[in-house]
Amino acid sequence: MPVYFVEMWVPKPGEERKCLETAEKILRYVKEHREEFRERRTHRMFHVFVGGKPWFIDVQEYDDLSSMEKLDKRISRDKKYIELILEWKNCIDPRESRSLFLFDVLRELWVE
Repeated sequence: MPVYFVEMWVPKPGEERKCLETAEKILRYVKEHREEFRERRTHRMFHVFVGGKPWFIDVQEYDDLSSMEKLDKRISRDKKYIELILEWKNCIDPRESRSLFLFDVLRELWVE
């Protein structure tokens, strides 16, 4: 069953541009190294305003949890990717970040 890993965050004050630039670097890196991230079926980013805050939402799709875990183990050794993740973590407000998993239901009735 497909699983979606969702990360939501608000940049630290004054860090919105840096956060977006770092997120762009991460997406470009994944796209340029697609074979190394083959378990990640899709990777999307959204920008929304909720309660007057500039939230960013990152959505990663996997075939299942074991695919995600397999990728996580492998990319933990990817120094450049980890460097980008640490750069991203430095510009987000840790009090305004959330992570969650979405499991689809009634997929056969989805309109696509």
